[in-house]
Amino acid sequence: PMTEYLSFLRASLPWADLISVDGAVLEQIARHAAAVRRETPWGASIPEDIFRSFVLFPRVNNEDLVFYHEIIWSQLKGRLAGLTMEQAVREVNFWCYEQATYQSTDGRTANALTVMRRGFGRCGEESTLLVSALRACGIPARQVYVPRWAHCDDNHAWVEAWADGKWRYLGACEPEPVLDSGWFTASASKAMLISTRAYGMPRAGEIEFVNSTATYAQTRLFTVFVTENGAPRAGVTVRFELANMAEFHPIYQAKTDANGRVSLLTGLGTLHLHFHDGQRYLCRMADVAKDDGCTLDFAQAVAFDRSEHSFTQRPPQETRIQPSVFPPETLAAHGARMAACEAARRSRHAPVLHEENIYLRKAGLNGAEIRAFLNDPRFVMDDKTALLNSLRDKDFADATAAMLCDALETALPAKALLPESVWQESVLCPRVANEALYPVRVRLCAQTEPFRDARQVWQAVAERVSLCDAEPAALIPNLYAAWESARCGAVARDILFVALCRAHGIAARLNPANGEKEFWDGSGYTAIEPSRRADARLILRNASGTPLQYGVHFSIGVLRGGAFETLDLWGKTLENHLDLSVSAGQYRVITSRRQIDGAIDGRIFPAEIMPGGEAEIRLTLAPDATPEKLLHAPLPVYRSEQGGKTIALPPALHGSCAILAFIAPGEEPTEHFLNELLEARSALADANIAVRLLIHDDSLAENAKLQRVLSELPNAQLLLARDPETELAWRQLLHAGDLRLPFAIAVDKTGNGLFAFVNYNVGSVQALITMIRE
Repeated sequence: PMTEYLSFLRASLPWADLISVDGAVLEQIARHAAAVRRETPWGASIPEDIFRSFVLFPRVNNEDLVFYHEIIWSQLKGRLAGLTMEQAVREVNFWCYEQATYQSTDGRTANALTVMRRGFGRCGEESTLLVSALRACGIPARQVYVPRWAHCDDNHAWVEAWADGKWRYLGACEPEPVLDSGWFTASASKAMLISTRAYGMPRAGEIEFVNSTATYAQTRLFTVFVTENGAPRAGVTVRFELANMAEFHPIYQAKTDANGRVSLLTGLGTLHLHFHDGQRYLCRMADVAKDDGCTLDFAQAVAFDRSEHSFTQRPPQETRIQPSVFPPETLAAHGARMAACEAARRSRHAPVLHEENIYLRKAGLNGAEIRAFLNDPRFVMDDKTALLNSLRDKDFADATAAMLCDALETALPAKALLPESVWQESVLCPRVANEALYPVRVRLCAQTEPFRDARQVWQAVAERVSLCDAEPAALIPNLYAAWESARCGAVARDILFVALCRAHGIAARLNPANGEKEFWDGSGYTAIEPSRRADARLILRNASGTPLQYGVHFSIGVLRGGAFETLDLWGKTLENHLDLSVSAGQYRVITSRRQIDGAIDGRIFPAEIMPGGEAEIRLTLAPDATPEKLLHAPLPVYRSEQGGKTIALPPALHGSCAILAFIAPGEEPTEHFLNELLEARSALADANIAVRLLIHDDSLAENAKLQRVLSELPNAQLLLARDPETELAWRQLLHAGDLRLPFAIAVDKTGNGLFAFVNYNVGSVQALITMIRE
C-alpha cells in the first residue's frame, strides 16, 4: 500500500503542496494511513476510493499542509479502543472540543496543529481540526461548506464523517448527544448550495465537486440554456450568485457545454445569474422555487449595463428542525461531558493566560518560538518589537523564530531609506496576504541579483514564473518553492512579487482594497500596471437617512473580464459621503436591505469613470418591509413555572403585547440580548410591553446581568422553562429551527407570535419592539 498511497498523493495533491511539502512528509502521511487502517477495527470495512480521498488525503481546505497525524493519533488511540465507529466519531469531536472552541478570526485558514495551539478558531478552522483528527484516526471525513447563506449574511462549514457505510453530519468542536444533529440543521434546510470536494475521485489527479444540498434541503435541478442568434452558445461562464454581505457572491460557476447548457442542483430560493464570455455579460434573477430553468439569448449581452434597477432575493423556506427533544437525563450527561471538555481546554491554556509578555500570550502554545526570537542577540529589541507588531494575531500561533529572523535580517538594510511606517508595513512585515509564512527571503536574495526597483522585480517574476491555471486561488505555496519551480497560481505569483521586493528592501504591497500590486514611489503607493493606477474618483452620497456599513448595506464592484470583483473596503461606514481614489473603469454599487424574514431587497447603481474623471452616486436603501413580513402565528399554550406554580404562556399576559425569550444567562449571545433589554427600558415601558424571560436551569437565575434586568424593568418576569415539546412547536411555527439561545419572540395582545430571532442578532430587541408597535 505504501507505494500505491504515495503514487496517489503525488497524483492528487495540488501543485502548491507538491512543491512545498518535503517528500519525507508524504511518506510519513502514507505510512500512517496504512498503519491506522490495519490497527483500527473499521479500517478493513472502508471502500478503497473513500479511504484514499477522505483518510489518506491530508488536505482539508486551504490550510498549510503539515504532518499532524501522529500527534493527534497518539492522543486519541487509547480513547477509541473498544468503541464502535459511530461512537468513535463522537469521541473524536469531544476531544476536538477539548482542543478548541469557536472564535472569529482572520481569513487565513490555520491547520489543525495551529488551531490546537491557539485553543480556538472560526468554523472553517474548527472543521479543519475535526476532519484532520478523524482522518488521523482512520475515519473518513470531509468538510462541507455553505459558501454563503441565503437567509442571513456570512457562511458556515461543518463536517461529514463516514461511519458504518453512511455519511453522517456533525458540528465541528460542537458535540451533540447524537450524530446528524447541530444548531445549523434548520439553517441548512434554507441553503442554496452545500458542497465539498473529493480529491482523487473518480481517478487520481482529479477533483470531484460533491453537491450535498439534497441531504439537508429540498432541491431542484436548475438548468440554464444559453443561445445566440438562435443557436446554442458554448463556453459562456455562468455564475450562480447569492446576494450576501451586500454583494453578489458566486456560489458556483461553470461554462456552458456544447449544447449551451449548465445545470446546478440547488435549494428552492432565488439566485442571481451572471453570464459572461470575458468581454460581454448579461444578468438575470431566477426563482428556483417556481422554475426549473431559464433560457437566455446572449446576443443581448452588453459590455456594461448602465441601467439603475432593483432586485429581490428570497431564501428557501425552512423545512427541518432538530430531530427530537432529548430526555433530561441525556441533556444532563451531555452537559457534564461538555463542562469537562471546557475544563480540560482551560487547563491546557491556563499558563499562557498569565504570561506578562503580550506576544507570548498571543502565541498560545507556540510561545517557545516567539521567546527564541525575542532572545536572539543579533537584533535590538526595538526592531524585534516592530516586526512582531506588524503581524496578525493568528501569526503568533505558528510563526517560527527562523522565519522572523529571516524577515528582520533582510529588512534592516532598508530601514534608514524609508519612512518608519512604510518600512514596517511594506518591507519588514513578512505577511503579504493569507499565505503560510516560511523563512524564504534570504534564499530568494541568494537566488537573484540585486534589483533597482519594483518594476524590475515584477518583470523578473513575470518572465520566470508561469501560471498554473487549475490551481485553487486560495492555495499559496512556499514562495521560495514557487520561485524555484517557476510555476504557481496567479494570486501566489502576485504574493511572490511582493515578497521578493521586500527581500531586496523595496517597499511593496498588495493594495488592501483591490489586491493590486503596488510599490512605494517616495510619496505614495503606485500600481505596477499602469491601467490599474488610481487616476479617477468615485464619490458616494448617502441619501438613505441612516449610516451604511460596507459589506452589510452596500458594496462596490469593478468590472474585470466580464465579471465584477468586489473592492475590499470591509469595515468602512458611509455616514454622509465617501470620496474614493480608483482606477478608471466600470463600477457597480449595490445597496442591500436584509428583511426580517431573510429576504433581500436591493438596488444597483452603475458608474463608468474615464481616466482623470469622476462619478457621483446617491445611494438609497429599499424600504423596510417589516409589517408585511410578520407571521401572526397562533401559539399553543406553553406551561412554565414560577415559585412552584404553573404559568401558562402567552394567555397569562392579560392582553399585553410581550417579548418572550428563552435565554442562557452567562453565555455571550444572551448577555448581549440582556444588554439590549436594558438599553430599551424606556421604549419597553412607553409601549407597555411585558417581558417574560425563561431559563431551563434554575441555577442560572442568580446571574448578575439577569438580576439587573429584573430589577430595572418593571414589566419583566423570570420563569422556568418546563415544556420542551411546546417550545419546539413554537420554533416550528415561527421558522426558528436553529436551537441556539436566546430564542426571542414578539407576541401580540391575542397571543399570536409575530416573529422570532434565534441566537444573537444586533438590534434584535429594538426590532421586536418595532414589530409590536407595527
